[in-house]
Amino acid sequence: MSFQKILIAVDGEPLATDAAELGIELTSSLGAEVAFVHAIEPGLSQAPGITPADLIAEAEREGRRLIAGFRQLRPQPHAPLEFIHVGKPASEIVRTAKEWPATAL
Repeated sequence: MSFQKILIAVDGEPLATDAAELGIELTSSLGAEVAFVHAIEPGLSQAPGITPADLIAEAEREGRRLIAGFRQLRPQPHAPLEFIHVGKPASEIVRTAKEWPATAL
């Protein structure tokens, strides 16, 4: 099987960072197209004194910053796609892989 489109799920955890770096190396060696997905857990939208919409907006900004750091590891002529969704991470990652559609996760 030839991997042509690889979806890399990212978050701020060290293990995920290591996995993402390996995924980026794989896309480079295979010449595959890459996209990043970051899922925001819906339960994060509750904090005293801050509206859920503000919390989600800040989490989305943080997700974009996180993805931007990974995008710098593999410069491309075209910026990789990025997907940021609010929902259960496992479900959002699988949904994104089907909709994009990725040939590898």
